[in-house]
Amino acid sequence: MLRRAGSALTALVLPVECAGCGLVDVRLCRTCTDALGGVVGRCEQGAPRLDRCDGIPAMPVWAAWRYAGAARSVVPGWKDRGRRDMADVVA
Repeated sequence: MLRRAGSALTALVLPVECAGCGLVDVRLCRTCTDALGGVVGRCEQGAPRLDRCDGIPAMPVWAAWRYAGAARSVVPGWKDRGRRDMADVVA
């Protein structure tokens, strides 16, 4: 009972919202989790200046997600805005 009261007080003082869309009371909602998907893919196509000056082809570039939608909020939230609770998501 005391733990539940402590959790309720913490949620009141330090509200949590989805790192992807801002939905209240969840750190990452189901919709944003599904949107991230965890699909890893090569992403150097269309990227500016990935060639090297010495004529050697660029190293392949891989990304966990396309930088759009939920990822466009989750990544900078973790990287730049102190959302340490997203570390397990972006790792």
